[in-house]
Amino acid sequence: MAKRKMTFIEEIKEEFGDDVLAKSKVDYVIPTSSTALNISTGIGGIPKGRFTHIFGPESSGKTTLALDITKNALQYGGKVLYLDVEQTLDGDMAQRILGDLVEGDNFVVILPDTAENAFLISEKAINEGNFDVIILDSVAALSPEKEQEDAFEDAHYALTPRALTKFFRRNAFKVRKADIAFVLLNQIRANIGSFFKDFEIPGGNALKHYASINISLFALSSDKNRIKIKVDDKEVSIGNPIKFSIPKNKVGIPHRSAKFPIIWGEGVDPVRDIYMFANDLGVIKTRGPYKAYGDDTIGLGASKTIEVLEKDEELLDKIKKECYTIGGVEPKPYVKEKEEEDGGTED
Repeated sequence: MAKRKMTFIEEIKEEFGDDVLAKSKVDYVIPTSSTALNISTGIGGIPKGRFTHIFGPESSGKTTLALDITKNALQYGGKVLYLDVEQTLDGDMAQRILGDLVEGDNFVVILPDTAENAFLISEKAINEGNFDVIILDSVAALSPEKEQEDAFEDAHYALTPRALTKFFRRNAFKVRKADIAFVLLNQIRANIGSFFKDFEIPGGNALKHYASINISLFALSSDKNRIKIKVDDKEVSIGNPIKFSIPKNKVGIPHRSAKFPIIWGEGVDPVRDIYMFANDLGVIKTRGPYKAYGDDTIGLGASKTIEVLEKDEELLDKIKKECYTIGGVEPKPYVKEKEEEDGGTED
């Protein structure tokens, strides 16, 4: 009997392995505490197996969002590597946002002294395959070894972009294969040579090309935008909204934008976030001075409505689900959930 000829796909699998076949979509994500951001990505969070680029000016919430991603990954039993290139990660702030999750071996913080060491450590972590999230904070702070060894006045051009390009070429496939969410934080710089007021993003073009999602952050920090509460009949500012936009999105619809609230020193406020986003979508409606959902009145004004939502988890969940439905997004699972459904992970 003649032997059946293998199909093209079967030949490719046999010669190169199953991992070379492209996935039709992102299967797993790490959700953030912001429903607005999760829905705007189009997949329910930060994609695993991809590079995500988060950039913005100073005090725009980049590190806070990175720690929020860390918190959600740790809550699902994931492991996070945080490369603090800027050497500025505040332990107390991390403790407040992560709580008890900061303890143990699942949250590893490393302080690389050169760009090369940051990339070598990242590559080692990728090859090991045990990390669910790798965060590099930040691209703009990367200092190549040559820059540190040469005289202070020596000029160096494009050393970091060249190193980044090499890193992406060497590791893009490995990140996809290991299903790692690799998050790169970045600052913005004034473009001095531009006639108009403009800014540039350090790191070169490879960063923008290899990132599946580019998320731009901007703090709405003026007094009228700040989040305030009453303390002894006085209004006290406790946080501010962060406006985000997604100029590039290869896993969903690009150019979506919205806001999420940050409470200073505590991180993203998930309940206030749902209220703000549902209000923008029209899920929560305004009837005179009151806020309502469907035929039911929730509360008088924003602060009272948020207080009600904080206590009524069932109502909050209904509003959240309706926001996802309107956004056309179905929340995706985190990979640990699937492993548990399949019988649990191996020790």
